[in-house]
Amino acid sequence: MAQQDETSGEAAFDERSIARKHGFRELIYPDRSAIESVQRFLQEIVSTWTANNPPKIHLTILRRFFQGAIERQNISKMPNMALEEFLLIQAPYGICSRVFGRILERKKGAFYQAAYHSVEKCDEFLSYLLDPDTVWIRKSLPEEMIARAVVLQEFLERYPEAKQRSDEDLERRLRARRAGGGG
Repeated sequence: MAQQDETSGEAAFDERSIARKHGFRELIYPDRSAIESVQRFLQEIVSTWTANNPPKIHLTILRRFFQGAIERQNISKMPNMALEEFLLIQAPYGICSRVFGRILERKKGAFYQAAYHSVEKCDEFLSYLLDPDTVWIRKSLPEEMIARAVVLQEFLERYPEAKQRSDEDLERRLRARRAGGGG
């Protein structure tokens, strides 16, 4: 099994193969280059209020990550699914909800009210950026889109640390389960 350098470290817990096994969309976590590319683009949006030359590949990766996180929000543990697999499948939404929760703590009254709504709004924002027929591309962006760009920037600043913590937490839980004879 192919192992991403961003995942928990055990080839047996490759998120993509587990998702495929249980019929879910495979999820690719955004890597450092995608995050940095999108952050530069968002910084340009915030400073110029225009969306020129979007990094479409990296925006697409990020959008698919958000779509996968939304899809995994309401997954229930199936009888044929190991607890370790369930925890790994649920991790993307957990990461998003923790990051957006921290942003929400500081920005009461912004355009989002809950983690799901925030993930959904960022996905919608990315779809606008990727759609060549969007009216305001290459023009002055509406204030709401600038606000979304700022929130997405904050998300991307906090995401790598949240991903690392999630991976460490998953590893710790798996080690404790194995030591306790639960697996």
